[in-house]
Amino acid sequence: MVNPIDTWFHTAVSCFSNSYQHQVQLEHRFATQEIAKMSKALTEFAQLAQNVKNAPSKFTGAAAEGSRLIPSRTKDALFQLRVDAGHYNDKTKHLNVNLQVNSQAKSPALKDWVKKSTTHGKLATASFDTTAEDKYAEYTRVLNELVKSGKQKLG
Repeated sequence: MVNPIDTWFHTAVSCFSNSYQHQVQLEHRFATQEIAKMSKALTEFAQLAQNVKNAPSKFTGAAAEGSRLIPSRTKDALFQLRVDAGHYNDKTKHLNVNLQVNSQAKSPALKDWVKKSTTHGKLATASFDTTAEDKYAEYTRVLNELVKSGKQKLG
């Protein structure tokens, strides 16, 4: 004979378990979508940055630490992200550069990141070799590294 209390208990546990699993799946899907949106914003930034005129020439040892390299402030909303100059090492002739989220970012995912990290939070850092013969190739390498590191940091 089946005990009705056991049946009720197993049904309740099963429903709770299924509900919990569904909630976890929804949370995972939401997090994955947010990461995808940030990932898309990073990819779009790299594509836009490839078309900035004379951008590689801005990556020099003369760049003041903390100064903006790309894009110009007038394009903050379009680019959503920026590259700022970091420390320049006189010995290695490498300029550290930081990928940061602009305060005018439109992407909800990037806006959330700014709330957590501020606009001065470094999403990614890379090192630009100012002695590279092919400045454009070095610029492309650094952009790709910044995007890859940014995506990894976001999850």
